[in-house]
Amino acid sequence: MKQEANNNAFKELKIIATPVQAAAPSERFDTPAVEASDYLPSSIAWSNEEQKLLEQALKTYPASTDKRWDRISECVPTRSRKEIMQRVKELVDIAKAKKAAQAAAARK
Repeated sequence: MKQEANNNAFKELKIIATPVQAAAPSERFDTPAVEASDYLPSSIAWSNEEQKLLEQALKTYPASTDKRWDRISECVPTRSRKEIMQRVKELVDIAKAKKAAQAAAARK
């Protein structure tokens, strides 16, 4: 059940992380420019050390902390504030998917 939830969350992440196809030459000036970071939320995998630093910073600076994300980004020097916020969003989505899978399994 846990593995199934992880797989489902990973499938959703793959869908989000798929690159946008290039526009045809005649269309390329009609479409807005897209940065790689706009469609590749985790283009570089998080190391165990970075993950531990992030988890500790999240515990240290609760949601009520002033300028929380700036302080957390100082604790993880190898990642930008934007990357950290994206990672937290991914982790929340994975946790929600696991919880939903467990609730669905419990109903069966």
